[in-house]
Amino acid sequence: TVVCCTNTVGTFIPPVIIFPRKRRKPELFKDAPAGTLLKVSDSGLINLELFVQWLQHFQNLINATKEDSVLLILQPRITLQHQSCNILQGEFHCTSLVASHELQPLDVGFFGPLKQIYATDADKWMVNYPGNTITQCDICKILKAAYEKALHGENEEGHPSDGIHPYGLELFREEDFAPSKLLITMTQEEPETQDAEYQEESVTQDA
Repeated sequence: TVVCCTNTVGTFIPPVIIFPRKRRKPELFKDAPAGTLLKVSDSGLINLELFVQWLQHFQNLINATKEDSVLLILQPRITLQHQSCNILQGEFHCTSLVASHELQPLDVGFFGPLKQIYATDADKWMVNYPGNTITQCDICKILKAAYEKALHGENEEGHPSDGIHPYGLELFREEDFAPSKLLITMTQEEPETQDAEYQEESVTQDA
């Protein structure tokens, strides 16, 4: 897992990289991007404990104060608890789970390009080292090059598309966040479909 954070003018906080392991091994994090917070978890995913550590990492770098506070916009992967709010001088705002496709500027401006560049660089690595596979010890080196390439041009496409910066309340219509017609149709038809399947099954069993 790679946890990234940026502001609307394109300044990045060094990321957090989380490997699915019980213990840290120094060779896993060789050649990671400068300033990276290096962590492990059982699943390789972020959890509340690691989020609190990331938040302290964030606060140490930006040094937010009551007079110069920040607004931190999060995609809600974990439930925030009291100790999280005590670390940061600022406010949290979690985007809606059902609106993440509209309100995630990093998906458009950063993570999309990062994934494409990483996949291309990983293919080149496989060509340069035929017969070998990419191990956990190779990931940070490949990621560092892809991460640095993806930093260029970030936010130019991402933030204007979500209405966060520049602020654009009129950017979305109510129907942009409504359930899809396909979902509504399937929901309406589901009871009849289930009845039909049950009747067919009953006839088959009787026969």
